[in-house]
Amino acid sequence: MTWIAIAVGAIIVLVLAYGSISEILKARTPAVTIGEAAIMANDFKARQSYERWMTELKIYQYQNYITQLRAQQPEATATETNTEETAPATVNDSTDALTEQLQYTVSNLEQQLSPDFTNVYAGQVLDAMIEEELVRQEAVKRGLRVSDDEIQQSIELTVGYDRTAATSGLTDAETLTDTAAALGQPDFDEVYEQFNTNVLKTAQFAEKDFRAMITAQSLKQKLMDELAGDIDRAPDQVELTVFTVDTEDEGLALKSRMNDDGEDPAVLVEELSQDESTTSAGYDLPWLPQGYLDVQFGIELEEAAFNTPVGKASQPILGTGEQYFVIYVKEHEERELSEDLLAQAEQQAYEGWLSTTKGELVKYLDWETAIVTE
Repeated sequence: MTWIAIAVGAIIVLVLAYGSISEILKARTPAVTIGEAAIMANDFKARQSYERWMTELKIYQYQNYITQLRAQQPEATATETNTEETAPATVNDSTDALTEQLQYTVSNLEQQLSPDFTNVYAGQVLDAMIEEELVRQEAVKRGLRVSDDEIQQSIELTVGYDRTAATSGLTDAETLTDTAAALGQPDFDEVYEQFNTNVLKTAQFAEKDFRAMITAQSLKQKLMDELAGDIDRAPDQVELTVFTVDTEDEGLALKSRMNDDGEDPAVLVEELSQDESTTSAGYDLPWLPQGYLDVQFGIELEEAAFNTPVGKASQPILGTGEQYFVIYVKEHEERELSEDLLAQAEQQAYEGWLSTTKGELVKYLDWETAIVTE
């Protein structure tokens, strides 16, 4: 019996040891490879825990805002509740709108952490880690770097430290900590230690991994600026008035009124706005380069926009919604992109690079076994 007990005990120990070794090996297996680099399962799990905890903290913060807003609202009296008169908009109306918006945000965040969205949430975290690694690799190729101060500022923003307030009135002879103390504010070390204790240690996310994440996010902007150097900042653009009508005959009539009769497109826009038809309309578009009209309206409309002479209207063009479009070209020239269009072009250049590079370098392995559920 003694030998049987010893044998059973040995088997149990071996099973437990095998289980432990198996878990350790799983944690050290790659979830994804990115060229020669890899994201290990244990690093992926740690990042998920960090992101989930940060989301929970956001929910808690927004819920506190909602509680404070409700506490500031006076209770409506019976007279106010029963009145039939329409009261003008008040501060309470704005507070109600803000509270509703915050509740909507909380609901969305809670949904992200729900069991039904576990795989989606984990996939988003993994995509972020992949993007950061791709940025690091591309930054090395291009010789891009971020300074220690740039990284420090990004860390301060992440942990909620207000450098601007702390450095208000700072002189050359004073330090950041001295000024913060004089203003009754905690210094950065104190704020960071709270973040380290309440976030990083709670989520079991290593400080070196946190700093690597922040560094990659800072490098991303450097890379975006680099990729933006290839953008044509003064492309060929058109300024248009677009008309939509139900039939080709209506479109031909509009074209004739502008091209043959010389009627002002602005007058026709006003006329259509008063039309009982809910589908006929006219509206102006801002300066746009090639590529934008194609996405929204189709290639035929874009070709008409760039090939119709200035001061003329195009032939009616059948759109995807069974409506006809008539394009009136107000202006056509090479000109600087607007700030909004330039920002869009920069984002598109970066996303194009990211999509192409992911397709070439990223290989997904058994990453779903490393998903964190809570």
